[in-house]
Amino acid sequence: MGTLLLVALAAFLRISPAQETPPSPELVARTVTELTTALTKGDKDEKTRALQAASRVNAPEVIKLVARGFKDDENEVKAATIQALRFLDHEDALALLHRALASDRAIKKDEALTASLIKAIGQHADPSSVRVLSKDAFETKNYAAIRARVLGFGKIRTRESLEALLDLMKVTGQHTIDRYMGDFRLSLMVLTGTDRGPSSAQWQRWWQDHKKTFEVAPEPALLPRPQALQWANFWGNEEGYGRVEKREERGNDPERRRRTRDRD
Repeated sequence: MGTLLLVALAAFLRISPAQETPPSPELVARTVTELTTALTKGDKDEKTRALQAASRVNAPEVIKLVARGFKDDENEVKAATIQALRFLDHEDALALLHRALASDRAIKKDEALTASLIKAIGQHADPSSVRVLSKDAFETKNYAAIRARVLGFGKIRTRESLEALLDLMKVTGQHTIDRYMGDFRLSLMVLTGTDRGPSSAQWQRWWQDHKKTFEVAPEPALLPRPQALQWANFWGNEEGYGRVEKREERGNDPERRRRTRDRD
């Protein structure tokens, strides 16, 4: 079966992730013990492995322990902490990511960690992140961080997210917007199901004509293959142009692949 057909078929089927069962008390207790030991006595690799394992145990006591990784001296451990919180689907994990973006000076000094943190926030696709992603979006020259913000809005399927994205296109110079216009266009396509091309002015005109009645659909519309692949390549191997895989199948995520190569 050809690649194009597979992409179209995945979008058509809209395969939903299976509902995850809560972790057993035994698994939570074991994860807490192993993570505590690793973060207290382990070396860098032991800490990152423990954090990766913890990312599959969605429990508040585990999430609280994961956050200790932010205080580690090694950037690899901080990165593993971010990735664990990225995939722990819990409001506590998102709150910790929001807090780190607002106040963690060590992360702010590292461009790669900052971009990864913003991407982790976007992964949660939570409406509460619209304000966080909107704040001081262009205060940095970090291309990856700004790109993560722009694409993060596309994950949040609310009118507020769409409006914030369009407003973001008006708060800085046109040269800067043009640099990120491919990412703006992609997020706007994901949110609106339409395409007004690579011109910010065209998108603003479209919005003026439609804002009184437009509603963001609960599910993303079918994207053209180039944009579908861009979206999947950024967020990982996703189904239905925006649905995250089952957690046991997240090995295709680009950042996870990169960290695995670095450890080998």
